[in-house]
Amino acid sequence: MAPFPNSVKAQKKLKNPFFSKKKKKHKPDLIRAKMADHGNVVVVSSTQHFKEKVEEAKSTNKLVVIDFTATWCGPCRIMAPIFEALSKQFPGVVFLKVDVDEQKEVAQEYKVTAMPTFAFVKDGVKFDELVGADKGKLEQMVVQYATAAAA
Repeated sequence: MAPFPNSVKAQKKLKNPFFSKKKKKHKPDLIRAKMADHGNVVVVSSTQHFKEKVEEAKSTNKLVVIDFTATWCGPCRIMAPIFEALSKQFPGVVFLKVDVDEQKEVAQEYKVTAMPTFAFVKDGVKFDELVGADKGKLEQMVVQYATAAAA
């Protein structure tokens, strides 16, 4: 019995896909474009940025909807396109996305214990929240509070 060829050259001759030196060609611009499209959602970059956005909404008397999320959270990834679609549907509402691992101070201030958590803020004060990936309930709450805020 012949020994198993373990050199890279021998593996290439056998066309073993695990030893291929060829790299798959990705389309990074397309991938970045998909990742960068957040609709009208503002991705919070710092505690100060968060406070500025909430204060700005308070001064213009706008409703704020905050998505507390995490990159490792599966349900958060499922809810992200729904949150983005709502941001496009309701341009008079401020939609913020807060990564709880990057903005721990903000997450603690809002007492976030599970992801996703959606907080509703008016005049700088949280008045309601939704914990969990419930698409129907999120849509219903945004519609209800956005129409009430516009009136």
